[in-house]
Amino acid sequence: MRKMHLRVAVGVLGALMALAAALSVGSLGQDNVPLTWDGHLILRIRVAAGGMTPAQRAAEIQLRLQDLMAEQFAHEDEDLVGRITVRKLGRETVIEAPGRLLLTVTQPDARANNSSVYWLAQYWRGRLLEAMIIATRTG
Repeated sequence: MRKMHLRVAVGVLGALMALAAALSVGSLGQDNVPLTWDGHLILRIRVAAGGMTPAQRAAEIQLRLQDLMAEQFAHEDEDLVGRITVRKLGRETVIEAPGRLLLTVTQPDARANNSSVYWLAQYWRGRLLEAMIIATRTG
């Protein structure tokens, strides 16, 4: 139990540090906000979406990942991380874990990354999976 609380506390601290970094980068007017986990770059948010700036999107995604990892550590017998998927949700392409949206991949995201929405969603999913799987093994 104590180990789980420590993991959650460390994760929350990481999320707050990422939020502070994202907000400081966003305040400089740079539209290239890194999303990291445990110090490793996962992806970069380059465009606004859903009424959020790139920095706000990165911070929100970071919090969603933190929630996912806290639940994964609380339910170690379930493989929530391994079930991260890409799917169409109406007209949007989303990356989600069981019961939760992680992020939406938009056409502007794809253009900013010189790719298709589908390719970018699959690429970002792979990057998320890699980072989260490493975290579950080392956490």
